[in-house]
Amino acid sequence: MALSVSVYMLLSALLIIAAAVLSVLSAVLNSAAFGAVAVILSGVSAVLLALDSKRRKLPVHIFSMKASPVLRAASYFCAAGFVAETVSYALHIYDSYVNTSSAFVVIPLYAMTAVFALLSAFAAVLVGISFGDNKYNFTRFAIISFAPLFWAVLKVSNLLVGFVGLTGADSFFKLAVTVAAVSFFYRFSYEAVKDESVSRLTLFSADAAAAFGFLYFVSRLAAALTEQKSLLAFDNLFALCVFTVAVFSMTLKINIIKNS
Repeated sequence: MALSVSVYMLLSALLIIAAAVLSVLSAVLNSAAFGAVAVILSGVSAVLLALDSKRRKLPVHIFSMKASPVLRAASYFCAAGFVAETVSYALHIYDSYVNTSSAFVVIPLYAMTAVFALLSAFAAVLVGISFGDNKYNFTRFAIISFAPLFWAVLKVSNLLVGFVGLTGADSFFKLAVTVAAVSFFYRFSYEAVKDESVSRLTLFSADAAAAFGFLYFVSRLAAALTEQKSLLAFDNLFALCVFTVAVFSMTLKINIIKNS
């Protein structure tokens, strides 16, 4: 089936672009008002994406194993993002050990997050191989598909440990993309081990992960350039990671629809 673009998708895309522009203006002008409007627009966009997913009927499996060079490249790109996340946590563990009095509390959590980020990179490579070579089937090793899910759950735990409240669009997008990643990777692992058709929740989760991943990446990039901080800072590397997840989730959704 050709990829159909609905009014919901078009409106959602426009709202996401508008939210991205406003988040940049919020960082550049240090305006909370622009950030608040960006958050509202992203929420409306999420509702539209849910409506778009609800209307679709897709009697196809998420891992149809049809060769897809684009999805293969997106999988490897996602793997690179998880490697960056692993490196950032390794540096963060060292920094916490040297400079934090409560390091014994946070370091085990950071270490587990780093391990599952690395396993997630391995999983993404296996997915890429599957979509590049029909002789290899990722679902034979479906257990590895749970690594990104555990990583996402640990990221939520990381946020709860350091949670001080939503202080702007940037922190909202960070929370939103982390929760969306949990939902997306849950559906991803579920589809990998179950021989069932793709659900509407899978499509919506992919959309949400892509939308909020893009918005968080843009907001962090704008903040880093405005504040003249290193692009290799901890949050910026996480933003890069979720951007690669966003690319992968959207590419996967497009591949699902095309194969239905």
